[in-house]
Amino acid sequence: PTATEEAELEKYLKELSKICYGLTYESLRKLAYEYAVKLEKRILSNWNQDKKAGIEWTRGFMKRHPRLTYRKHENISFARATAFNETNNVSEFFKNLTAVQEKYHFPPHRIWNTDETGITTVLQAPKVIAETGAKTVAQCVSAERGALVTMCGIISASGSSIPPIYIFPRVRMKGHFLNGCVPGAVGYAEKSGWMTAVIFNKLLVHIKNHTNCTHIDNILLLMDNHETHISLEAITYARENGIILLSFPPHCTHKMQPLDRGIYVPFKTKCKISFNDFIASNPGKPISIADIAKLTAEPYLLTFNPKNIVSSFKNTGISPMNSLVYSEDDFKATYATNRPDPSSLKENPVSPMVLDIKDTTTVNEIVNDKETTPDNKNQDNTDITDMIKSILYDILDQATKPKVITIISHLIIKSSDIKPFPTAGPRQGKRKPREKGKSRIYTSTSEKNRIEELDTIKKMKVENAKRTLANKEENKKQKQLPKIKKIG
Repeated sequence: PTATEEAELEKYLKELSKICYGLTYESLRKLAYEYAVKLEKRILSNWNQDKKAGIEWTRGFMKRHPRLTYRKHENISFARATAFNETNNVSEFFKNLTAVQEKYHFPPHRIWNTDETGITTVLQAPKVIAETGAKTVAQCVSAERGALVTMCGIISASGSSIPPIYIFPRVRMKGHFLNGCVPGAVGYAEKSGWMTAVIFNKLLVHIKNHTNCTHIDNILLLMDNHETHISLEAITYARENGIILLSFPPHCTHKMQPLDRGIYVPFKTKCKISFNDFIASNPGKPISIADIAKLTAEPYLLTFNPKNIVSSFKNTGISPMNSLVYSEDDFKATYATNRPDPSSLKENPVSPMVLDIKDTTTVNEIVNDKETTPDNKNQDNTDITDMIKSILYDILDQATKPKVITIISHLIIKSSDIKPFPTAGPRQGKRKPREKGKSRIYTSTSEKNRIEELDTIKKMKVENAKRTLANKEENKKQKQLPKIKKIG
């Protein structure tokens, strides 16, 4: 391929990476072969035999285009890839953030973010030094699978943090679980080791004790909208103690939440080193949940520092507030699922515009004909008319030069013509979708009333289910009673 054609291929590969569907070396070789066939290039015999480009050409292509590299990817779920969109979720969050800032005028030290992260007793060991050429390199860990302990971090936009809380997978809390922990850290026991609505209420008390928030001096608490965070009890306590609860949009915390954006990744990296050092210093002794608080204390102090915290709030556009912090490339992951909603298509069906262009048709005739239709009356279509004229001039000009079109057709072949960008199929629209989650100010009166209504409906469903089950048990007992025969 020529330099122009390789440049187009480079652009295509970068676009695929931005929408989270990057190609492997093997896929690139197959695409390059199909591209060469489409361009009618002279192809080597081994390319035709393998139906893909050679390894040497692929390596040379990567060297000729230094802006391309072979990277280890980070897995991202479909939900996260599609939920982070500018039109709905992101704009709704900044709209709510602007509303609470205009009402309360929070300084940086009154803006807080809290979120949980899971720490298991078995973490992936860090890279170690080994012999060159070794087939496998093993490293000892505590077990095949580890027990989960949840840690909840709390940081403010001023760079400070509140001691974390730990949730241990036990029924009763033991004092030695917190030996060697971060000063001021708190621990709770929960059978699953996960956050619950009851423990989140205790977390709010923990935050209030450290921030001294009141109705006069409120704080803003940013969190995800997990069901354990939005119980009626938590909302009521927050309203009574000057805590404004604002949630992130669902499945967007990987880009919008400060803790996820700049704190937890380096924290987990330091934890891997800390765990590996413990195993090396204590041969044969596995890590238990009682060691978690001690082994995470130093990584916590190294990563929950003012520089990282302030940078995390800045990079997410929260403090200082910047709704334009995300570029167009950040939203390209939604490309594959940008599909119209079936309900909107039924309400506003879209039909293609058909233009009757004859040999003697002029641009002005087409435009004037469209401008006189009833749908376009009394509308200012100056900009649209100019755009239509420009497009039609190109169409009519090319229609009179068929030879030029034949020559150009070889130049405008793109990689996306051979391997189109991945797109999801049309929405089915058969089942009724549940209400979509979004960013909400949960301490507002309207949201509190909505949660109360949902809580009432949930309790009624539980009562109805219990009543139905009790009736079934009663009917079953009645059928098991012996029948008494009548005498006479």
